Parts: sequence; structure tokens; C-alpha cells
Amino acid sequence: MLYLFLGTDDYLKSEGAKRVIDALVPKEDRDFGLETIDAACDTCADVLSVIDRAGEALYTASFFGGGKVVWLRDANFLPGAKGRAVEAQDAKDAVAAFLEGLQNDPLPEGHHLVITANTCLKTTRFYKWVAKAGKVEECGTELRSWQLEKAAQERLDALLPASGLRMSPAVRAAFARRVGADSRTIVSELEKLRTYLGNAGADVSEADLEAITSAAVGAEPFDLSNALLALSLIHIS
Repeated sequence: MLYLFLGTDDYLKSEGAKRVIDALVPKEDRDFGLETIDAACDTCADVLSVIDRAGEALYTASFFGGGKVVWLRDANFLPGAKGRAVEAQDAKDAVAAFLEGLQNDPLPEGHHLVITANTCLKTTRFYKWVAKAGKVEECGTELRSWQLEKAAQERLDALLPASGLRMSPAVRAAFARRVGADSRTIVSELEKLRTYLGNAGADVSEADLEAITSAAVGAEPFDLSNALLALSLIHIS
């Protein structure tokens, strides 16, 4: 089975992959039942190497038999990806052949492929095949400034229970405005608060936020440009 975790939130993608791995490969079997391949490629040669290694791992039996999970981590060569790594025709051909092979040549029984990537075109045959025969999970998209606070609150609501901390609605809103929507940053700041407050179940105050959390929200380039333009117009007038 193939699992595809897509989007800009690296924490959610990584946690999704780890969730699949935990379900499929016992910890004591991971030396031989799990192969993690760094699939962030800078050159055409990197793409070819990763694909060769992935193909070998997927279609070769694990050392002691049984199941196997191959994780292509941070793949940046799926359909829709841009950059030097996928510009060469050799890389394009290799990627196309690899993805076509996955669809036409079933993986050995008990073998699974997990891919984490920023993007994969939804209009491609590969994406549609994974969506039908495997599992696709969206893990964040590019957000405009007016979308950030809502997304931050939603992700905080999902991640807060695991921290053991308690926040009033007003404190949650203040946290979202201060920390932003990146899940890894949210988890990190919650951990800092829990360490500071000393125990699970503690109530977080706005004063605690000011004292401990780092302000991670900045203006987007588009918004900053508009602000500078407005200031210049005021100055001219």
C-alpha cells in the first residue's frame, strides 16, 4: 500500500509517516523492516540514485522475511515539483518510469511505501491512483495572512490536549496570534510552557505566554510591501 503525505507543514507530514510506521513495523523489527530514504534531491544524479535505491528496497524481501516499509522522506521530484533536481530530462524520465511501475507492478505482500512531499499534482494519474488505491493526507497549504490565525487556532486545538496544559479561549487566541500556524513550532512552544509551569494540567496565562513563548508570526512579503507603499504615500502627501 502507498501512503502520500503532502503539504507545507513538515511536522504533520512527519507525524503522519511515523503513525503509519508505528502501525506496520514493531520497534524491534525496524533494523530490517524499515528503510528511510532521504529524497530531497539537489541534482538529476540525486534523483536517479534515490529512485534506484527505492526500487531496490521496495521489491527486495526484508532480511528475515515478512513486511517492510520504505519511507521516501521529503521527496521533491513528484509531479508538480519545481527546481533544478527535476529539470533534466533523465530525471523526468526516471520519475515517470518509477511512478508508472508502482501502478503496474504490485508491491510484494506486506511491503508499503510512504512518501512525504510538499506537492504532487492532483490531476496526474499517479495522484488519482494513490487516492483510490492507497491513502493521501493533506498536511498544510500555503496560507495568506488573513488565513493564519484561523489555521493556528485549529492546529493548537488539535495539539493542546497532548501537552497536558489548559488554556482559556482568550489565551488560546493570544497563543495563536503570537506563535502562528506551524505545527512543529506550536509543539515546541507548548513544551516550553509545560517545562516552565512544571506539571501537566497547569493553566496557562497570557503573562506566561509573554514570558516564555517566542513571537514567530511575521508579515508576509506581500503585506510588508503594501505597508511600505502606504507609508511612502503618506510621506509624499
